[in-house]
Amino acid sequence: MGTATRVVDFIIIILHCYFLWSCTMIETKYCAAPLSEDSEGLMKTTYDFSVKYNPLFLKRPRWLQIATCMSAYGLSVFYVVILVSFLLKLNLVRIPVLIFVGAKIYALFFYHIMEYTSELPPPDPVPYWGVEGPYFVSITLLLLRCAFSDPFPSEPRKAHSE
Repeated sequence: MGTATRVVDFIIIILHCYFLWSCTMIETKYCAAPLSEDSEGLMKTTYDFSVKYNPLFLKRPRWLQIATCMSAYGLSVFYVVILVSFLLKLNLVRIPVLIFVGAKIYALFFYHIMEYTSELPPPDPVPYWGVEGPYFVSITLLLLRCAFSDPFPSEPRKAHSE
């Protein structure tokens, strides 16, 4: 396995750590309660970001709350599976990754179509896509690593000398 491949794997690992962090630190809290001006810490930062760059997230329509809860508690399982599989170089990840990528593509396109066709589309695409873009980077890298073959080729077995 070449150095470039391991760099791609490292990026996949870092992105999935970021996604798990986001699920745990932001999405689970958003799922439980609305953002408010009185939020503290990271949720205050999320509130401030939403005021400026994602007003629909702040408005919290029911479909967005449900989508966020599904991400926080459902997709996070796949993030863990992918993270562990790429850390341990486990080929068993290939088929689950391809299924997950298909589901994630559908979810992301639905989410962004709803965002941009809503009454409150993102006013500034650069910060908005700065947060959302890593999901598309991850999908691209996962497809590069898993679409056509096992991501971790087996080492050729050496013949035993007798």
